[in-house]
Amino acid sequence: PLSKNYLLNGDISINQRAFSSGSPLNSTGYFADRWKVDSNTACSVSPSSGGISILTTSATNAVSISQPLESIEATRLKGKTVTVSFTAFAVLESTSIVCSIQGSTTADSSSATFTTVSGGSKTITTTLSEVRHSLTAVIPVGTSTNGLRVNFAITNAANGTTIVIKNIQLEEGPVAT
Repeated sequence: PLSKNYLLNGDISINQRAFSSGSPLNSTGYFADRWKVDSNTACSVSPSSGGISILTTSATNAVSISQPLESIEATRLKGKTVTVSFTAFAVLESTSIVCSIQGSTTADSSSATFTTVSGGSKTITTTLSEVRHSLTAVIPVGTSTNGLRVNFAITNAANGTTIVIKNIQLEEGPVAT
């Protein structure tokens, strides 16, 4: 990569679609450059200062947001230890976020079937103030990681809660920098 961050637009500052708020046109749409809403039930997703803002609009809600990596980057990471780091907080009430590193046998497809790599998932509970979190895993060698993505999932947060995830990085090594 051009920088230590394998994710492009980890601060959500590039928004060529000029997407401002609400759900993408469909539940599987891109809302900011390289960032995709994979599923969305009763959540409003929008770019936020340095990240992603998710507002729950019902007590029964779920959202999954990811960035797939291009195959050239996925290939570079095979067999290596990587760390995902991000800052998260909630407004109104704390909630859980599942961060995961997922692989697919299909390269360069955001619609492929992804599964979490071994040790590549962490559930965090947000607080009302910004906290930095990290997840470290080894990317398997083989066809199960021809495609890679970083995914964030939130389910059943309290109605009216805003969750912010920002300053997202995926880098080589066992420690977030």
